[in-house]
Amino acid sequence: MTNRNSDMITKYIQRALLNEHIVALRELNRGHGTDEPLSANIKVLKESNQLKGMHTVLHDRATTREEFVFYFDRISTLLVERALDLVHHQTAQVETPQVVRYVGFKLTREVEQPICPTFVINVN
Repeated sequence: MTNRNSDMITKYIQRALLNEHIVALRELNRGHGTDEPLSANIKVLKESNQLKGMHTVLHDRATTREEFVFYFDRISTLLVERALDLVHHQTAQVETPQVVRYVGFKLTREVEQPICPTFVINVN
């Protein structure tokens, strides 16, 4: 197989996967009406001006790749922080390499259900 043929096949597969992904996101968007209550297992980040501003940047067609990556990473960090707030923990004391005591937290047990932070951008 020539390089050109393999490039064509690769591009075809990438396009097909992207189209399937977009269709799946649209279905997710249609699947939940605003009147329906969310499952008790779903936790939503508290709306803030900061979060609304980041969403605005992510939805803007004029956003550069660098800006998009920066704000996407920032929202991802907020999601992980929120998820970790839900994990059971207890106070723990450790000693640092500088021989200083530090009081922090440690997990009290294994996570019973997987935590799956999810960020969805509306593609409509």
